[in-house]
Amino acid sequence: MDRPPIFAPVALLAAAAAWTLTLAFGEPTIGTSAAAVAAIDLLLVTVTAIVGIVVARARWARRFALVIIGFMGAMALTMQISNNWIFALALTGVAIVAVTGPSLDRYLPPRPASGPPRKAVVLPLLLLLFPGIAAFASGSPVSVAAWFVIGGTPVVAWGYGKARAAGLWAARIAVPIAAMAMMWSLDPWSMLLLGAAVLGEFWLAWSGDAALAIEGSGQNRLARSIAIPPELTPPEILAAAGVDDRGMRLRDQASESGEEEGGE
Repeated sequence: MDRPPIFAPVALLAAAAAWTLTLAFGEPTIGTSAAAVAAIDLLLVTVTAIVGIVVARARWARRFALVIIGFMGAMALTMQISNNWIFALALTGVAIVAVTGPSLDRYLPPRPASGPPRKAVVLPLLLLLFPGIAAFASGSPVSVAAWFVIGGTPVVAWGYGKARAAGLWAARIAVPIAAMAMMWSLDPWSMLLLGAAVLGEFWLAWSGDAALAIEGSGQNRLARSIAIPPELTPPEILAAAGVDDRGMRLRDQASESGEEEGGE
C-alpha cells in the first residue's frame, strides 16, 4: 500500500494557517467578525481537502485544494502588503507546487468509471467555501445579506449532499440572489471575487450533472423498493443469485431433499 503523502497536506495546511494569521493580525479593516468567519471557514475547508487526499484518496480533494489556493490568491489581491502577507503568499506558492506535483499523481488512484459526476461533487464543496468568501468580501460591518450567505450555504450544501431537490433549487436560486444582494456595497475587488464565486456556483448548480445526482438518487431509492417476481426474472440472474423460479434458495431445496431421502 502506498504511503500517504506528507508534503502536499503540510504545505496546504501551512498556507491556510498563514492566511488565518494574516487575517487575524494584518487586516484590521476587514473587521473582527468577518476575519474570524473567513479564517475559520478557510481552515475547515482546508482540513476537508486534506482528509479527502490522505484518507479518501479522492481526486475531487485535489481539485478542491486548488480552488482553496485560488481563494488564497484572491485574498492576496485585496489585502495590504505586509510581512505576514509576504510569508503567507510564499507558503501559497509552495502549496501550489505540492498539490500539483507528481507525488499526488502516484498516490491518487485513477477516477473510477462509475461514481457521482464531477460537477455534482464540486458544487457542495464550493458551497462550503462560500461563508469565507462572503465574510471576506463583505468586510466590516458584515451585511445582513452576507450573514444570510454565511449561514445558509452550509445548509444548502447539506441538503444537496442528502440528494434533496430543495437543496438543488436553493443552490440554483436562493444562493445567487443572496450573493448578488450583498454586492452593491462592495469595493471592486471584493465584488469581482464574489462575482466569480457566484458565476461558478450558478454554472455548477444548473449543470446536467448536478440535476443527475438528485434524479439518480431518487431512481436508486425507487429501484430498491420494487420487488421483481422470480417468474419474471431471467434464469441466468436467478442462477447467479442461487434461487429457483419460485424464489426458494437452491441450498434450502437441497437440504429439504436430503431430509426427505433420510426419512424414507
